[in-house]
Amino acid sequence: MAVGEVAAAEVIAPFEFVVPKTQEEIARQTAAVEATLRPIYEIDQAAVEAAIAAADLVFGALDTTTTVEGMVSAAESVDLQLSEDQAEYLLADGLVEAFANGVKNMMRRHLPKGVPDAGFLQIQQAREIVVRRGDSESIVSRDSVYTFERFLDSRVTVHPDPTSDTGDNVLVIMISRVFRPTLVFNRAETEQVRLDLRASVSTVRDTVRENERIVDANQVVTPEIRERLDALNNEWIARGRTEGDISATVGQILTNALLLALFWLLLMLFVPHTYASIRKMLAIAIMFALVIIGAAANVGAAGNLRFL
Repeated sequence: MAVGEVAAAEVIAPFEFVVPKTQEEIARQTAAVEATLRPIYEIDQAAVEAAIAAADLVFGALDTTTTVEGMVSAAESVDLQLSEDQAEYLLADGLVEAFANGVKNMMRRHLPKGVPDAGFLQIQQAREIVVRRGDSESIVSRDSVYTFERFLDSRVTVHPDPTSDTGDNVLVIMISRVFRPTLVFNRAETEQVRLDLRASVSTVRDTVRENERIVDANQVVTPEIRERLDALNNEWIARGRTEGDISATVGQILTNALLLALFWLLLMLFVPHTYASIRKMLAIAIMFALVIIGAAANVGAAGNLRFL
């Protein structure tokens, strides 16, 4: 029965079965629930002390030299890249100490707020995130996160030489070298939440109860009715393949065996010369094989066309 046709007879559900959703429906609903996911981030207070320790290491190395070559070499020893002009700039009296104090003050003042790695806004597309601080957590707007770019802009409050372009470049290099993110993405828990959301999407659109009327006689077949009939037909096929009645199977085998035995007995009693002809025996065997194959094909076709 196609959609729009009139049903010739009513169809009653012989058992309970489900009407599954299409793959397109499942994919669409999965995408919708995943859009509600709030990525989980955690405040890492230990990163503040790690950044200050890194600053102590860097500025301790820079404070041991009084030549341009020595400054460049000392910087390289702590993974800091300085040009000769920048090294010469830092050799002015008190600048290394001033930069050290400014960078460490910046770390102490702003890192505890929770600063992610650079590029957070480009990587994280969710409108809201979950921020955990110790045992507490809060939902924070993505746009309100204190990003690395905002963190870097705050250097003006600690800049020892704000009018110098060279000094500003040196400060950015130093901040980038000792920075440690304090807002850290918890990928494992976020992915677990994502999996839970996906699992929450049901693959079942409808459940038809046993003895429930699917379609009345002379009723127009709607898309919903067609889907129920398709689901019932598929369930019939599945049950025929997986829920075979052992006693019925044994009965069929015994019945066929009895019929074959009677047939061969009749041949032996009334036309015994048939057994002497290989050609006749082969013809009979082929006939039986064709009957068996035809019966199997008929059963399969009948199952597939049960509610069409």
